[in-house]
Amino acid sequence: MSEVKPDFVVRVVKDVGGKDRWTDVGVAYRNARGSITVYLSALPLNDKMLLIPSKGE
Repeated sequence: MSEVKPDFVVRVVKDVGGKDRWTDVGVAYRNARGSITVYLSALPLNDKMLLIPSKGE
């Protein structure tokens, strides 16, 4: 079975003791129309989410 790899990993960043802690909360895919669909497996509690290009691993 072929699995489609996400284009992005969705991460949130939290400052803990002066250091950034990254937590993966979902994935995102580019659509044929150029938009991006985001699937979250957890809800972020802060106001900042990052879309990090996936390495396709």
